[in-house]
Amino acid sequence: MSTEKDLLTALEVCVLVHCSYNTLNGWYRWKNLHPDNEYAQLLPDYIQKGIKQERYWKREDVEKLIKFRQSLPQGRSGIMGDVTQKWRRAKKERENKSNGEVKRKRGRPRKSDRKS
Repeated sequence: MSTEKDLLTALEVCVLVHCSYNTLNGWYRWKNLHPDNEYAQLLPDYIQKGIKQERYWKREDVEKLIKFRQSLPQGRSGIMGDVTQKWRRAKKERENKSNGEVKRKRGRPRKSDRKS
């Protein structure tokens, strides 16, 4: 087993890999959905003592994460759309449910919306 000095927290890994905490979480969320994908197999497993406990990576795993980040297809050809675009689909569904009526969240009503 690795010593405590050899283990890095999620935030420390993010600094070394040059990614955000949300990006790191998204990668592992996607890996759980697609464990057999060739890219998912590039992601190293982390160490976690219990549910909702701190996650730790070994120092040698940082290189694997950097390699994963560099090999990942970007843009429209990206493969993580089912995870990263979830909020966009939910927003579109809410708009469809409101029958095309767009609700303004703040500010004064437009002149066309005001009653005369």
